[in-house]
Amino acid sequence: MAATRASQSSAGTVSAGGATAGGTAGLFDGAGEVRSLGRAHAWASTPLGAVGSWSPTLRTAVRLMLDAPVAMCLHVGPEFVAIYNDAYRAVLGCRHPAALGAPAATLWDGAWPELRAQFVGIVAGGPAVELRDVQFVRVPREGAVAADLTVHVALSAVREERADGTGCDVIAVLAHVSEAISRERAEVERLIVILDTERQQMRALIERMPVPVAFHRSPDHRIEIVSEALIKLSGGRDLTGLTPAEAYPEIVGQGILERYDEVLASGLPWISRETFARFDRRGLGLQDAWFDLRYEPVRNADGGIIGILNFSVDVTEQVVARLGVERLLRESEAARAQVTSTLESIADAFYALDANYCFTYVNRMAEQLWGVARDTLLGRNIWAAFPTGVGTEVHARMDEAMHERRPVHFEAKSQLLDRWVDVSFYPDDASGGLACYFRDVTQRQLAEEKLLESQERYLALFNAIDQGFCTLEMKFDEAGTPIDYRIIEVSPSFERQTGIVDGLGRWMRDIAPDQESHWYERYGRVATTGVPERFEANSTPLDRWWSVYAFRVGDPSLRRVGVLFHDISQRKHAEVERERLLQVTVAARAEAENANRAKGEFLTVMSHELRTPLNAIGGYAELMQLGIRGPVTREQLDDLARIQHSQQHLLGLVNEVLNYAKLESGSVTFELRDVAVHESVLAAEALVSPQAHARGLTICVGECPSHLTVRADPEKLMQVLINLLANAVKFTDAVQAGVLPARIDVWCEAKGAFGAYRVRDSGIGIPADKLASIFEPFTQVTSGLTRPHDGAGLGLAISRDLARGMGGDLTVTSQVGEGSIFTVTLPLGQDLETAV
Repeated sequence: MAATRASQSSAGTVSAGGATAGGTAGLFDGAGEVRSLGRAHAWASTPLGAVGSWSPTLRTAVRLMLDAPVAMCLHVGPEFVAIYNDAYRAVLGCRHPAALGAPAATLWDGAWPELRAQFVGIVAGGPAVELRDVQFVRVPREGAVAADLTVHVALSAVREERADGTGCDVIAVLAHVSEAISRERAEVERLIVILDTERQQMRALIERMPVPVAFHRSPDHRIEIVSEALIKLSGGRDLTGLTPAEAYPEIVGQGILERYDEVLASGLPWISRETFARFDRRGLGLQDAWFDLRYEPVRNADGGIIGILNFSVDVTEQVVARLGVERLLRESEAARAQVTSTLESIADAFYALDANYCFTYVNRMAEQLWGVARDTLLGRNIWAAFPTGVGTEVHARMDEAMHERRPVHFEAKSQLLDRWVDVSFYPDDASGGLACYFRDVTQRQLAEEKLLESQERYLALFNAIDQGFCTLEMKFDEAGTPIDYRIIEVSPSFERQTGIVDGLGRWMRDIAPDQESHWYERYGRVATTGVPERFEANSTPLDRWWSVYAFRVGDPSLRRVGVLFHDISQRKHAEVERERLLQVTVAARAEAENANRAKGEFLTVMSHELRTPLNAIGGYAELMQLGIRGPVTREQLDDLARIQHSQQHLLGLVNEVLNYAKLESGSVTFELRDVAVHESVLAAEALVSPQAHARGLTICVGECPSHLTVRADPEKLMQVLINLLANAVKFTDAVQAGVLPARIDVWCEAKGAFGAYRVRDSGIGIPADKLASIFEPFTQVTSGLTRPHDGAGLGLAISRDLARGMGGDLTVTSQVGEGSIFTVTLPLGQDLETAV
């Protein structure tokens, strides 16, 4: 290292305080503790000599260092005497202020052996050095206990050109120190320097600065001097002579480059911490980056701004680390909120205790079960809050979990709740306490007791059921074909239902070698597919039939089948007998139908044979009434009228029998066409009205739409309507007029795809138990030899058969004493208007 003492003639006379004579401002002039100490320090007694003897380069370096806001120290001379700034005091601790002007060995203590080699290497012409995580002991100034300090150290040389122009000498080592902080580097305040007019010295110093620095010449801010650290940060770009926009095109428009003009206009520095930019950082391509920026105006001797110093400290790693910490904190808070939400929503009661058994958390369900507001529990000891629990099983098991630091799970009867609870205690290592869950399981406890009772009843039922039950274990060959099964469980009724003695544990091939293969196929299919099957089958070797329900039991890999079965051999024998009897019955029915047809033919012939003499009786009686055979007396006329009435009654019976015989024999044909309901009702009413008037009754025709038609045989329809109206007249008594209206109502309406004729009388009505039988042939509501109404009881049977033959039906509703309503429904005609 070159000697720091210089000819006093080149620096002027040195005063006792170190200021130069001749009017030049003192190097340590200005504010700050270190400047004050520097002015008072006896530099002449140090290896550096008086301040006035220091070279201009050293003085410039000292001035820049003193102005720097970050911790920096110059080590000068063979003993590396220390000159440092105010920021460096925090690194020195109690070694300040004695360290000012002292050798480096007294500053770095135990770290000096490692650092000394780096210092010597730089003095010998080696490159700048960056040392990370350097350990040394710092004793706080207040006298507290000494502590290890981890720092990052950047060392660079301060060089001075030789007077003879043969090169340059290292006159000092500049140490820049920053304290390392876990996960995040401390904010770095970068050196703010004021350049003096010695441009070459400033360039040498800036270029070797260990932090990214650039000097921008005003007014267009072209980069004139740039440090190696900034070139490295910029990815090795050649920045000299470029404007900021040319040097950093990727950050144009991001609000950073515009600050140069603001600083030039205002004359004030611009400082921005953790400034975000999309920047090609270290030549790795565009990425998110953050910088501590400071644009410091540099003035000349006249105070004019000649340029701007740009300090661009890369704090991306610190910011990313901090943002990561903040994200983790947010995620932690979100997770905490989610856990709280979960604990509030779960069906279990939950509470947390610290190491002193005091509540730190109680959820909603615990609050509800205890019936105590949780706010009154937080911070209280659980046994002080619930003294009745002291000495219980819950108390003992909680102590077990707390002291042994292991989970405990149990069920117990809660003295506090008078209920059965399921309890779990889990040690919480973070708090030293417990996480406690419990739920009311009283219903389950009762259910288990009932289940036990049910199981006992089931076992009793299983032993008592008449049906057989067994569990089979299937056996398959290599091709997967079921070939046998073994009986592994049987019910008490198994032997009786199967006839197999001592079958438990035996293979079916051993019990019945000739057993049909379909038994193995069915059970094998159930075992492999799991689809139950219900079937009936017989076993020829065992000579039995069974009704079987087979289903898979347990794990499919076990290939087990449960079989519930019942011996139906007797039923099968009965079915065979029933089939035989059925064949006999069919033969008998065919014989009966032949007899019925013979009866119909007989009735038809007899009806024709009876009508001839009856017509003759009527004719001769009528001739006698007219006096053609001679005069007759009044008494004879009465007798002849009775003969005529009896003849007509008997003829009507014969006609009914004849019509019914035709229907039964299937000889009636229908000629269907559209029939207007209104016209058919009026025609039928006209024919029956004389009978009604003779009995003092009125037939009232109600609403019958004129456009409503039905599909019917007009003649057969007329026969049905006349029959219904005549029956209504027959069974309605005019004497009841004082009680019920002595009238018969007829009306029509459309009902879905059918037209309906309705005939309502106010007669005696039909009992409910007779409503079905009145449509049977030869049936009347009043039976016996003394029934008041004549007729064979065929009218309604014939009318219903006719209605059904036309595609409709005849039905009735009735109330005894209030009358009946008969309804004929027939398909609507094709010309029915849409308005219906």
